[in-house]
Amino acid sequence: GPLGALECARLERLQAQIVFTRLQGSDAPQLLLQAARRLGPLDAALARETYLEALWAAIRAGRSGDGPTVRDVAEAASAAPPAADPPRAVDLLLDGLVTRSVKGHQAAVPALERALGALLAEEGLTDTRWLWLGCHTAMDLWDDQTCRELGARHTRLARQAGALTMLPIALSYLAAHHIFAGELTTAAALLEEADVITAATGNVRMADFSLLLAAWRGQASSQFDVAVQDAAARGETLAMAGVEFAAAILHNGLGHYPAALAAAQQAREHDELGFGVWVLPELIEA
Repeated sequence: GPLGALECARLERLQAQIVFTRLQGSDAPQLLLQAARRLGPLDAALARETYLEALWAAIRAGRSGDGPTVRDVAEAASAAPPAADPPRAVDLLLDGLVTRSVKGHQAAVPALERALGALLAEEGLTDTRWLWLGCHTAMDLWDDQTCRELGARHTRLARQAGALTMLPIALSYLAAHHIFAGELTTAAALLEEADVITAATGNVRMADFSLLLAAWRGQASSQFDVAVQDAAARGETLAMAGVEFAAAILHNGLGHYPAALAAAQQAREHDELGFGVWVLPELIEA
């Protein structure tokens, strides 16, 4: 039979999720924001999740210049229906990221720490999207241990579910922490697995983590320019920050300090969630 108001709103959300997952472009934040507003009076919990998806999409689109900015989406999300009592980890994450986007990093730290604590405590959480975003938030707080734990759980759950869109993302985040631990062979195996899955499914490859591994190995490559162009074409400017971060590591390691400084300044300029913090040591060294 015909769809009701809630079913129509859920369909609109699903269409927006498909745009974000398949194209990773700058249209997704506006589409998800529209779906969140439509869900507001119909399903408060789902509306809050959709506002968080819209905010994450805006963070990834970042500097593309099309559609609503991160601050625009955050201000819209501040009018989301109130969370249930007690709030879910998703609710705490939304509130913390809204605060970060509107009031800045320092003001958001207590709320984001509570959100990460709730994510760690929700052992039964099976929606791996929030683990992915939790990893990135932990990066933003210099909380390497939480990021690694969430990345490992994300990988385990994605394997168990056969979630072939999410598994390469989880493998990539986990690989990043093996890189930082100097476990480059393990990281390379994880990234190779991610690339094989991505090629088989036809999804968008996360090149920035492979470039991070190449940078730590001191392997200069034309892939850096290709990755920047590809990210820009998709409107994936958070990925551009990852490429710039990797370039700063590479040039610092090779002693090319002016080039490292330029890359680090670019990555830091827009204060991207996660990468804006990770690049600080490279900026200082350069």
